[in-house]
Amino acid sequence: MRRIIILCIICFLFFGCKGKIDEQKSKKAEYEEFKQIIGEVFKPEPEKVILLSMKYNIEKKKVEDVLSEYLPYSFHRSTESIFSRIYGKKITSSISEDKNYQEILNELSIKYDIPKDKLASMIIDYKMLQQD
Repeated sequence: MRRIIILCIICFLFFGCKGKIDEQKSKKAEYEEFKQIIGEVFKPEPEKVILLSMKYNIEKKKVEDVLSEYLPYSFHRSTESIFSRIYGKKITSSISEDKNYQEILNELSIKYDIPKDKLASMIIDYKMLQQD
């Protein structure tokens, strides 16, 4: 929860404090900066990755990769409407807006060869661990 609050503050400062120089940046450059910030904020915590890896008997790298792909998507979907209300525009990203959570989980399940129920449980456990 703290990470989400910190990320929201960073986003508000990043997007809300723009001057004329920043307006000249291309959208792609802005997106790359935003993606880098998101990547740092949503980098899975090593201790939790190891615990989940041991619990679900999945390689540490796989757990880290799955969480690295899923967490930004989850955040994007949950904050999309807030961002558009504040700034009057949608977030531009490479995340397909046509995909729902089930489709993303299906894709991750296939990509990393992890059963869907195990994948869903792992993500739920990670989110529960984040609340401490």
